[in-house]
Amino acid sequence: MSIAGPRYDLSRNEVPRSTDSLLKPLVSAASQMYKYPDTGYLEGLLADLHHVTPAQVLVGAGSTRLLQLLFNTARLKRVGRLFAAQPGFEAYTYLARQAGLQVCPVPQMAEAPTAAAALATVPKGGALLLANPNNPTGVLWELEELACLTQELPQDTLLIVDDAYIEFAPVGYAGAAADLLDNRPGVLRLRTFSKAHGLAGLRVGYAYGDAALLQQMRGLDVPYAVDRLARAVASHVVMQERGQAEERAREVRQLRDTLLVCLRDRDLCVPSSHGNFLWLPADVLPADPLNQALLRHGVLARRFDDGVRVTIGSDPANAAVLQAVDECRAARDTRGV
Repeated sequence: MSIAGPRYDLSRNEVPRSTDSLLKPLVSAASQMYKYPDTGYLEGLLADLHHVTPAQVLVGAGSTRLLQLLFNTARLKRVGRLFAAQPGFEAYTYLARQAGLQVCPVPQMAEAPTAAAALATVPKGGALLLANPNNPTGVLWELEELACLTQELPQDTLLIVDDAYIEFAPVGYAGAAADLLDNRPGVLRLRTFSKAHGLAGLRVGYAYGDAALLQQMRGLDVPYAVDRLARAVASHVVMQERGQAEERAREVRQLRDTLLVCLRDRDLCVPSSHGNFLWLPADVLPADPLNQALLRHGVLARRFDDGVRVTIGSDPANAAVLQAVDECRAARDTRGV
């Protein structure tokens, strides 16, 4: 099959359906675009949500911008190294390098994270960044391992937790993880409205936790970095739309698990995922042929050196993924690989 361009963009981990219910607060906020953003209201809502003070919350233009601020703080500059999973979110590496930090891998943290491996790798007083679930592999920390990590990690070691995909984890996991993380000194958690909340186009996220570190980040940001529209819609989400986000996450989990079963029915050892995507390692299907087959079937995925990440899309998009996989498997079997 030959097409002019991809019909399905499954490369950016967006949710597969629109958020029309947010049009009303968006239009309402647009009527006041002549005003500067209110820079305290959303912070207060988020502080109440997470049972912290407003000084422990920083709203930013997406979690990527918050990472950029974080990596340029005096605390991270002093540490000089950031320990994280590999493969991991690409922005960790390029933002860290821009800030003059070295990114160091933690063994097996992208496939089967353990407290023992992290504790043996990260020096006292260092900085550990864990994405939970991990992007692109979809791996989630077991609660027992996370509890061990929080108990044994020295309190002068910074623990940064990127929760961008936490809504797609099993029901109840996010609350249990919060019980372990939110009362520990030296923890900074990053959240986004771009994924389950469906606000990728508005660029709004937040960090909460260590007040001293957040104050350093606040001092590096520009005034009014998050515009009035983004703040208004995010505030509406926090107050009235959390149930809708949970419903979107539930739908994505169902689509994800259905696609995973279909792939495994084809005798492919695809790992379980707790994000809104699946990870197809190169040892399951070679990354280049798979990526080319996906493109032929109208699917734009995210190719890595050691695999391909496919966002969970609509039923037609996921069907196109399976067609591409079947084509790739048939070509592989013909070659006898």
